[in-house]
Amino acid sequence: MIDIQIQTLKETDLTRFCALTGSYPLQPEQILLHSPDRLVSINDSGKLLARASLWWRETATYREKRLGYIGHFAVKHDHGAAAIALLRACEEQLSSQKCGMAVGPIDGSTWRHYRLLTERGGDPAFFLEPDNPDAWPHYFESSGFTPIAHYYSSINDDIHRFEYPTVRETELTQQGITLQPIDTHNLDQEMRTIYTMSCEAFASNFLYTPISESEFLYNYQQLLSLLDYNLIHIARHHNHPIGFCFCLPDIKQRERGKQLDTMIIKTIAVIPDYQGMGVGSLLIGKSLDTAKRWGLSRAIHAMMHEDNRSRLINRTQMRDFRQYTLYGKVL
Repeated sequence: MIDIQIQTLKETDLTRFCALTGSYPLQPEQILLHSPDRLVSINDSGKLLARASLWWRETATYREKRLGYIGHFAVKHDHGAAAIALLRACEEQLSSQKCGMAVGPIDGSTWRHYRLLTERGGDPAFFLEPDNPDAWPHYFESSGFTPIAHYYSSINDDIHRFEYPTVRETELTQQGITLQPIDTHNLDQEMRTIYTMSCEAFASNFLYTPISESEFLYNYQQLLSLLDYNLIHIARHHNHPIGFCFCLPDIKQRERGKQLDTMIIKTIAVIPDYQGMGVGSLLIGKSLDTAKRWGLSRAIHAMMHEDNRSRLINRTQMRDFRQYTLYGKVL
């Protein structure tokens, strides 16, 4: 017998809630950190078939509508009816909180996991790329959700052959702008600096809402042992941080028994007062030069919004190989 449970954090068995396989491994401490307003689960004879978390406080607005978010989404294999029931229950809850639109999947903020993989292509998954069963987009679409944004991962298959459009480094140096690798002897402060720049650079991004510095640091602390710090650069103007390029090797290649030859450009950010000067392109170029010296030959630009300036400018050098979609439904 289908049972719909709508609970608060205190009422929910978080270990059981996380046991269902999602697009990434979800841990109870992550749920606590994300602080959803409600947790929704679909059960049959005590067995968990589908789950999601809901947020309606401090969410973004879209087309003048207050948004409610559906995240931590997961459905047991071949249980489409449970998925539809889950989304319907989520809609009803968000509507009761006077949300004008439901958006998902999004774990409460675009700083966290969001979007569904909707066009898989033939290239293998890369490090930190979430995955989901191909049926999941169908569940959203069958429930009346439609795309509100598309995202793409693109790849430069030969970074030795193509040159990114950059201004000459000397031109920016004359203006007091310099690039340096991240200071590994002062890593905690460098990560705090990156957090501050991210908040300023991304404030006008689609559906942006802030997260705490402590959550940002928690997320990146999980990666520290896997990073190649030579691939992370910070731009400074007279020692004031103005931008950064956060890259890392695609270690999934090694997991597949392949030679590591690919760098992932995860995040590129320049604070507003310095955008349009070529700082971002120079940061990417510096990371690519480093990658070449370390024997890498390819670069993935990970999960860019369809209107991302870097993607539009560099279309001749990159090919889109994966598409992701964020869905919305007017309530």
